[in-house]
Amino acid sequence: MCAGCLSRIHTPTETVGTHSFVIRSELDESGHFQQFVDVKEHLSWIKRMLGADGTGSPQEENAGVLRRMAADGDELENTRDIEFNHLFSREESAVEFIQAARGLGYLRCEHEFWKDRVSWLTAIRIRMVPTLDEITRIEFELSELAKSFDGKPDGWGCMEVIKSQTA
Repeated sequence: MCAGCLSRIHTPTETVGTHSFVIRSELDESGHFQQFVDVKEHLSWIKRMLGADGTGSPQEENAGVLRRMAADGDELENTRDIEFNHLFSREESAVEFIQAARGLGYLRCEHEFWKDRVSWLTAIRIRMVPTLDEITRIEFELSELAKSFDGKPDGWGCMEVIKSQTA
């Protein structure tokens, strides 16, 4: 084994933000040490960081949604309920997620069985002005929390507020 390979043996993980990647180590045919990241294990996190379509970050994706809402006449400066959804395979996990979210101050939480996706859907509603930074921050915080209960994000949404509704 070469000296360069020996220097990498002690690194079992790499960390990016709050996510750690497990690194698998193998010797190749020539005796050189190779390290691999199990991409399948981390695929949902990678997709999340790149955005749903793989071309941009979650913040860019959210910015696009907010731009489309504004272009459709939504008055984004008005407060409204925004719902952040997550999916869980087990009801116990959904309930534990809701309890943890309430502990963080997200008090308007509910869950129900979603027959179409054969999953438990949680909904966390927050009364707020839809700003890019806050939506992205909350979405990331809740996604990380859901992951700790084997859940995954299923997007956010809100009702449109147009001039005729606020006049």
